[in-house]
Amino acid sequence: MNILATDKRAQILSCLVEGCSMRSTARLTGAAKKTIERMLVSAGTACAAYMDKTMRNLPCKVLQVDEVWSFTKCKQANIPKDLKGAEDIGDTWTWIALDSQTKLIPCFYVGKRTSADAYFFINDLAGRLANRVHLTSDGLKAYLEAVEGAFGSEIDYAQLVKLYGKDNGQVTEARYFPSPVHRHPQKESYRQPQQALGFHQPHRAAELDRPHGKPPLYPLNERLLEEAGKP
Repeated sequence: MNILATDKRAQILSCLVEGCSMRSTARLTGAAKKTIERMLVSAGTACAAYMDKTMRNLPCKVLQVDEVWSFTKCKQANIPKDLKGAEDIGDTWTWIALDSQTKLIPCFYVGKRTSADAYFFINDLAGRLANRVHLTSDGLKAYLEAVEGAFGSEIDYAQLVKLYGKDNGQVTEARYFPSPVHRHPQKESYRQPQQALGFHQPHRAAELDRPHGKPPLYPLNERLLEEAGKP
């Protein structure tokens, strides 16, 4: 079996990391596409094993989670009838956790945008942290049960939802930047951020009556939300 030289492998990985496709990497480096495919898989496996071993007992304090959309083979709406129901094609989401202070990514997960995927992602994140954290997500409902199951009450969690709108007189088809945020609507979370981070402490869970044994939901601080929505 032929083994590429170290400098050639470094050149291939550099092209892939910079965003080159496998075909363009093959043209730039002279390596075969199949060789690049095998190298990409082996490098990804090694990186995943290293990250899983190293990213443990992390002293993170403020984290944000989000999902990045892409697609595999084709978009969800364009999947052929004979491939309907296949899990490895269509819309693909990369779940990412990001430390707001250090920009560290403790973990990521590639899959769909379902409750099961949220469960695996949040439980993986919980196993890497050394202490209680302040966690913020978007309004995806799957996060509520996932965060509750992974952290219980040992977390300060809130959902942040932004509503975008058009500028007055701005031609939206020609813009190169997002629309302005008009307001942050009130969103409930079952555990509110601590006072040290600019939020009021939540009431004790025993003071709130929640049916069906669900965790108590604490509304976000209205004053802070109003201030965040001001220009």
